Amino acid sequence: MSTDKTNCNKKHSISLLKAVSLLTLIAVLALSLVVFAACDKKRPQPKLLFSDEFDSDSLDATKWFVHGGTPNEGDPGEVRRGGWWTEDSISQKDGNLVIRTTYDAEKKTFYTGSVDSKELFTYGFYETRCKVPEAAGMWAAFWLMCDEMQQEIPDAHVGGAEIDIFESPFYSWGGAVQHAIHTAGYGDKKSDHGTLPIMLERSSEAVENGYEEWHTFALDWQPDSYKFYIDGELTYETSAPYHSPKDADYIEKNVSSIPSYIILSVEVGGNGGVPGDSPFFNGGHPVSGNSRMYDMKNFAVDFLVDYVRVWESNPYA
Repeated sequence: MSTDKTNCNKKHSISLLKAVSLLTLIAVLALSLVVFAACDKKRPQPKLLFSDEFDSDSLDATKWFVHGGTPNEGDPGEVRRGGWWTEDSISQKDGNLVIRTTYDAEKKTFYTGSVDSKELFTYGFYETRCKVPEAAGMWAAFWLMCDEMQQEIPDAHVGGAEIDIFESPFYSWGGAVQHAIHTAGYGDKKSDHGTLPIMLERSSEAVENGYEEWHTFALDWQPDSYKFYIDGELTYETSAPYHSPKDADYIEKNVSSIPSYIILSVEVGGNGGVPGDSPFFNGGHPVSGNSRMYDMKNFAVDFLVDYVRVWESNPYA
């Protein structure tokens, strides 16, 4: 009888211990949730500085400047490499900005387009979601530019930079893009930084080319660095130093501090409005490279942009 009582006391103690442990665990979890919620509330969300969702019937003229003229009215537009930038190439449809590239078989040239933001920006997080043209010799891009860049000033804090958040001249490679930064103009003093072609990920083996799908491209531009992202993944980071440490004019952290405008554009391989191969593209000849896939008399490919947003800092960090 004494043994039974002892066993009963032990069982009672074990049950009590389990109950206390369970209550302690619940209390710890509850406290963790409270602390997490408090921290989450305290974490400030970055301010959205600029946004265009392209939801209206036409481009917002208060936000964007459109390059080029109107060929149908006698103005050939603005010559750009192997084609022409025209206002007729810019439209909005189904919630997207559309930059359409067409081929004029009679004049043997291409018409495409470009828009610049009217507002200038410096440090911040820049993002777009888009689908680039599925064609050889086409170069869609989301980039930043400032007028000071043309002055060939090595110090980017003063002279600014061309910041190519992404460029897509590699359709013929299977769908790759690159990031690039250019400082000190385009002459002998220029300094270039960037990546080798980065293959875009495909959702399945059924997708033959990364250009067939939508992707997000982003830049986190801060006083001491540039960070580039594709589909939320960090793909390149640099402080864009000017020359090497052995050079007298070396600048270790040569990050621009100059207000810049956003550009969404498409260019065509060639020069002076005449389509052709270009060392800048490596993406195939815009005519012969596409004639196997398209009827060039009715050639038309689109650069589709879902949105452009600019925050004070990375909203996903």
